[in-house]
Amino acid sequence: MLGILPTFHRTYNYRPLNTKGHKYTFLFEDDESYTLIVNDLSILDAGEYTAIASNKAGKAESGIKLKPGKLLACGIGIVI
Repeated sequence: MLGILPTFHRTYNYRPLNTKGHKYTFLFEDDESYTLIVNDLSILDAGEYTAIASNKAGKAESGIKLKPGKLLACGIGIVI
């Protein structure tokens, strides 16, 4: 269905991601994807990040798990 704009929600460890301030930066690459940048990365940033887009046509999720010393990614358009 064209013309139905999605609503975006982002979570960190299943809670709303606080996007106020300078901790996170979003680089919008096109109408369908963006890159999440975690500034001043520390051990406290380890956890699960999820992006959720929804509209009347449905819902889509993409996520990433950030672990100390490792980056385990799944999904398209989310990079840490």
